[in-house]
Amino acid sequence: MRQSSTAKVNKKNGAPEYLYHLQKSDSAPTGKIPRRENPREPHVSSHTGLHTFLLVLASMGLFLLVVLFISKKTWQMKESARTRDIHSGGAVTEQAVDLGKKRLETEELLAGVTRSDSDLTNEATLLARRGDLLQAAGQALQAAEMYAEALKIWPDLNSVRGELGRLHLRQRAYGKALIVLQAAVGNEPDSPALLNDLAVAFFYQNRIPKALELLDAVIQYDPNFAPAHFNRALCFLIQSDQTAAREALDRYLVLAPGDAKALKEKAFLEASQQRYPEAYAIQLSALNKTPDWVPLVLDAAAVSALMGEPERAWSHLEHAAAKAPPAVVLRSFRGSAFEAIRKTEAGQAFEKRLDEQARRGQSLDEHSRAWDAFSNEPLLFSPPAGSTARREKPE
Repeated sequence: MRQSSTAKVNKKNGAPEYLYHLQKSDSAPTGKIPRRENPREPHVSSHTGLHTFLLVLASMGLFLLVVLFISKKTWQMKESARTRDIHSGGAVTEQAVDLGKKRLETEELLAGVTRSDSDLTNEATLLARRGDLLQAAGQALQAAEMYAEALKIWPDLNSVRGELGRLHLRQRAYGKALIVLQAAVGNEPDSPALLNDLAVAFFYQNRIPKALELLDAVIQYDPNFAPAHFNRALCFLIQSDQTAAREALDRYLVLAPGDAKALKEKAFLEASQQRYPEAYAIQLSALNKTPDWVPLVLDAAAVSALMGEPERAWSHLEHAAAKAPPAVVLRSFRGSAFEAIRKTEAGQAFEKRLDEQARRGQSLDEHSRAWDAFSNEPLLFSPPAGSTARREKPE
């Protein structure tokens, strides 16, 4: 049993005080756990939870009111700005619209739009076809611009790159041709046509060994690629290898029977061995196919003069003078083959007449065909019509 605390009266102020030192615990257990007093009463805890819920609800309502107020103000500001734009636009309706500026703005907007590969290839192909038409019309510079623009849009059009390189060669822009054709061969290293044209570019740069190396590669890829055989013959002629040149020409003539350019070079080989009758017979065969090709006509005149046939030589010379600029005929006439004819009275009169025409810049035949001043031009690969602008789809 627990003894209760004893109280006694405080002698000083009369207040009762408890004598805690008299409290003792009963050593015998009672079996009951003493209950601790809960500091909070149940009705107090319930009141506090309700207060918190009302506070949160009021905060959410206040936040919603603020959001609605801001949204309303934003909408009012937008409406005000739109109204000002409408009024200000109505005040300048009489001013002219700057179409150029509008076009630039539209182009700037479209520049950011990514086009599909199909759209790009279609546009590039169209530009390449325009280049073909311009080249056929003799507008080489404009054609080159079209080809270059097509390659900017779609660089994978390697056929266009090859045609651009050939066009540079025809324009005697050999440096540009070399750069373009090297890039084309880099994309198609096994293309006989591109390798041949690159060899022609090196030929014009007087890099004959490199040209022969490329032409040999062409024949390895395609033994029947005719232009490569003719071009090899020209390289061998420059190297004074007549045996190899003759073999290359014979091989070319098997693939291109009766070709006037090859016959002209074969006649030259015969004439260099002083076999003039054989040379002239070959020249006549070629003249039957190309009677107005002036380089061949002048060669026939020279061989006739060396054979001691002045009348026949004069006939060819007059024919050439009617078809080519006077300066071109004079350059050939002043060569060693016409030395005996030049000393005659007729020869002196002929030279004087052409010299006067050359100074006046006139020729006897105002309707003469264009003069091919390069008689030893190598052969370029000429693609079939329409192949330059063929569509090359991305992989």
